Amino acid sequence: MLDVLRSEIDECDAIIIEALLRRLMTASRIAAYKKEQNLALYQPEREAAILNRIEKSLENTPYAKHIQELYRCIFRLSRCIQMKHVFPHNIVLVGFMGSGKTTVGQYLADMSGYAYYDIDTIIEEEAGYSISEMFSRHGEAFFRSVERKTIERVSNNDQAVISCGGGCILDQRNVVCLKQKGKVVWLMAEPETLYERIKLQGTRPLIINRTFAEIEDMIKKRQPLYSVAADYRISIDRKPVSDIVDAILDLVMR
Repeated sequence: MLDVLRSEIDECDAIIIEALLRRLMTASRIAAYKKEQNLALYQPEREAAILNRIEKSLENTPYAKHIQELYRCIFRLSRCIQMKHVFPHNIVLVGFMGSGKTTVGQYLADMSGYAYYDIDTIIEEEAGYSISEMFSRHGEAFFRSVERKTIERVSNNDQAVISCGGGCILDQRNVVCLKQKGKVVWLMAEPETLYERIKLQGTRPLIINRTFAEIEDMIKKRQPLYSVAADYRISIDRKPVSDIVDAILDLVMR
């Protein structure tokens, strides 16, 4: 009996795969057409109409919410596919430490097919030791110099998601460099959210042994710099990663 049921699952999977391939290939063709005709890429009313139609067709049936959630994922994939056709810029994530730049960046890159670069990770891999050690051995000025050179090199890539360290905006040369080929997304959060996150990460050299009041003051001092650098702003408070990525896609595709 189990083998029969599994065989049925395999048949369903084959049908789903064929349908998904057809749908995503059609989404790519739609993006090419929109680009050729200079039409708006993101049409939320279209997605809303599809979800409304699906909701009505699934009324009083089991797994309705599961299927609706699956369609939201399909919409996200379609937007990513279309984005590659018409969005020629890098997506640069900035924000205070603890704002989730690495997690969001990896997810966004996976969804969009863009290359992913994490500036802090690149620095550590090339140095052969951690950023905390770099601060201890050479000081912050040395780290900022390395950071600037790394940003200058990485920002020359095309269609990339770039996650930057929280202090990259302290040097205006970094911002200028990143904006030459990229659009900057500021991941914003309340100081309480950031503090709760970063106090669990005891390796951040600039926040070790600092009180909430000290970290809040540091956040407030950097906010004007993030504001000037940002092309887009996303609040990340109490949002899952998938919702944050959805919000980024919505903004860059409008």
